[in-house]
Amino acid sequence: MKKKAFLCSSFGPGFHPFLTGTDKEITSILGDTYDFVKITDEFRDMTLEDMRQYDCLMFYSAPFWGLKGDSDFIANLLEYIATGGSFLIMHIISTGAIPETAQVVGGGFRMHPPFNRFRFEPENNGHPILEGIEPFELDDEMHQVYTEEVLNRTILLTVKNDNGRPHETGPVAHQDIYGKNSRNNVELAWCNEFGKGRIVYACPGHNADDYRHPMLRKFLSNCGKWLAREI
Repeated sequence: MKKKAFLCSSFGPGFHPFLTGTDKEITSILGDTYDFVKITDEFRDMTLEDMRQYDCLMFYSAPFWGLKGDSDFIANLLEYIATGGSFLIMHIISTGAIPETAQVVGGGFRMHPPFNRFRFEPENNGHPILEGIEPFELDDEMHQVYTEEVLNRTILLTVKNDNGRPHETGPVAHQDIYGKNSRNNVELAWCNEFGKGRIVYACPGHNADDYRHPMLRKFLSNCGKWLAREI
């Protein structure tokens, strides 16, 4: 029997358009494991009872900006996860703008260098999500994040900061905090557990074309199965 999922994103036009194919690709990838009971751009009024209707809450580039840690939504979300819910964050780890959720999820978005082609490398740690996952390349953003080292995060995918066009001087939002061509491993996907719940952050997937890549599809499918406790 399939699990029940809630999928949320911004429906407005912009740099991460959701309703121009990304929605269909995400539901196609995860559809073997989940029934998407609700796909919406509204989430702030969700009660804990609302959340518990779903086995997994999924957010793609969702507009968490402006929420505070004392908001009812954040309090409900943390209790939902701690008591056994699953939480999948795709592309932008925007919950990281809120200290309370940054600590639980494992980090927060800082900025990204210019859009470019990057090579995603799976970690060699034996995690079931990485079964059958090989290195792959995407035209995407290399999101750079503040991370919470106190959590026992399992890193899944990294990008070496040694490729791409030069990171030119410009607005802070596009400066490279790791240093141009530093070869530092930038962590772009991980999983962790909080209380009885499970969490996955997966940055790769800027648009519908990215979500058509066979290896990214397999990776996200594995993420969905792990969140559903099937692997």
